[in-house]
Amino acid sequence: MRRFAAVGLLTVGLMLAGCGAPSEPEPVRTDDAPAPDEGRELPGLAVGETQIGDEGEYRESLLGAVGLEDGRLVVSSFSTDDGEELDAYDSATGELSWQLTASETEHLVSSAGLGEGRLDFSSVVVGPESVFVGYDATRCGDAAGDECADGEDEGARQSGVVALDPADGTPLWGAPVVPDHVDGIIDRTASIDVVDASAEVVLANVRGEGSEDGERVDVAVGLDSRTGHVLWAQQDLVAAFVEGDVVGVSSGSPSSPEDAVLGGLDAGSGERLWTVGDGETGMWAVDGHPRDRLAAAFLPAGELIDLHTGEIITAPNAPKPMLPQFGRAEGGAFAAWAAEDDATVLYSVDDGGEVIRGGTALENGIVQAAGDDGYIWVASDDRKTSVAVDRTGAVRSEPLAGRLLALAEGIVVTISDDTIRLRPYAAD
Repeated sequence: MRRFAAVGLLTVGLMLAGCGAPSEPEPVRTDDAPAPDEGRELPGLAVGETQIGDEGEYRESLLGAVGLEDGRLVVSSFSTDDGEELDAYDSATGELSWQLTASETEHLVSSAGLGEGRLDFSSVVVGPESVFVGYDATRCGDAAGDECADGEDEGARQSGVVALDPADGTPLWGAPVVPDHVDGIIDRTASIDVVDASAEVVLANVRGEGSEDGERVDVAVGLDSRTGHVLWAQQDLVAAFVEGDVVGVSSGSPSSPEDAVLGGLDAGSGERLWTVGDGETGMWAVDGHPRDRLAAAFLPAGELIDLHTGEIITAPNAPKPMLPQFGRAEGGAFAAWAAEDDATVLYSVDDGGEVIRGGTALENGIVQAAGDDGYIWVASDDRKTSVAVDRTGAVRSEPLAGRLLALAEGIVVTISDDTIRLRPYAAD
């Protein structure tokens, strides 16, 4: 499960704040909406509700990553009492399974031989198969993990990634990245941000001051998801996502991200596969995670891009994809987004480049997420409720209070009134 929180300069987040009782949406259909057929019409959904923990209360403005993996709902957040913390709940019962505060991870980091430090819960990716967290530490003495004696020099700064078991929070591996695998950065200035993961590769971005001129340096890093082995590191690139065998990266002026050039790397080797643009293509839009062959650029003009080739996908009569969400359905991957008139959702399906102008379920609707079961989750015009629609634009669930935080097959996670709720769903 991918995190829904914004990551770095490359994520375009949907800040759909709001709370309150759900209101009944008004369907809006266009004249050219397709007739329902077996491939697009889906059954209605019955949606339940499970409250997490004792109260499930989290200040929405202080939430970090939220994701579902291996029967756990994992939430990173900032608490005024305990600072950063990571909570994991049983996704079936809502009961707390395990919890870590940042201060409690000091022993975890040192016992793994990574030095004296702690995990950084502002840098978290949930799944697949692990919870990946960045860390910062100091190494003293001749070996990582040696304690820093009183009065001793600060020691060498180290940053890297730790993988936790979603079931119980125990560490699976810890991998130093800076300075072991990244050259040209002053280690005490380095920070690491874990941005995405697949079953094979974890992506992280390292940023710091250059050792030669003091200018900012960006390095994209790929690690083996199962072992933490660093597979590759590419300077002057910022990683956005990994989908299948392709990593999406951006390069360009850090002060002008809209002038970035987009590219695709081989996920295993870091070798460049293709490049799009000459400094005028823009940033990746990765809030809606790419699926199969489909990805999208956001600035300065939205484009759908074929991940295998880097070619721009041109769909007849289709407006630019504004903050698209990607899912799968019968026939392959699709992208869904709201058109400029805010009253129509379009779906681009990769079974031959078909474009479906389906009519939205909600007036002024905002597409929040698309699942691998073909359902699309849309926010209402007041941004306080969400409903599921199918690819005909028909409403397939009762309105749910709050905005979506995470989605996995059979479960959506919402927040309203600073309360997180698990909402299991099934065909009615």
